[in-house]
Amino acid sequence: MRISERDFQRLLPGFQLPKRARKTKNSTTENPVREAGRAWLEYHGCDVIRNNTAAGWLFPYVKGKATFHSHEGRFIRFGKPGSADLLAISPSGRWVEAEAKSEDGSQSPEQIDRQQEVERRGGVYVLFRSVGDLEARKREILATDW
Repeated sequence: MRISERDFQRLLPGFQLPKRARKTKNSTTENPVREAGRAWLEYHGCDVIRNNTAAGWLFPYVKGKATFHSHEGRFIRFGKPGSADLLAISPSGRWVEAEAKSEDGSQSPEQIDRQQEVERRGGVYVLFRSVGDLEARKREILATDW
């Protein structure tokens, strides 16, 4: 059962959701960009995984109704903070992480750290706002000798 933040506030006035659990403004505008990037990578022979990273409260569901008491819920995280939206292995075996952003989106500090780590280890990290950005780095992504 999903509940909106507004309904959550109505049920528990004054209770603040953790900042990372709130929906971001950009999430809907990044979806088409992310899906286009996924299609581009798959078309070029990459094995692609859609990587979800998030955090939120998990509340028990008891006897037909959801309970929203902080002492009953657990705050859970899944995925590695900062990891890209798309994880891929190129046809030659190179590790690729592709992060989709809307026109006004920017990387978080965790994503910048992750980009540096991937590049330090010899992988390719691509920040793309359109398929054109992937096409511009095609040679690097699909390189056979790296």
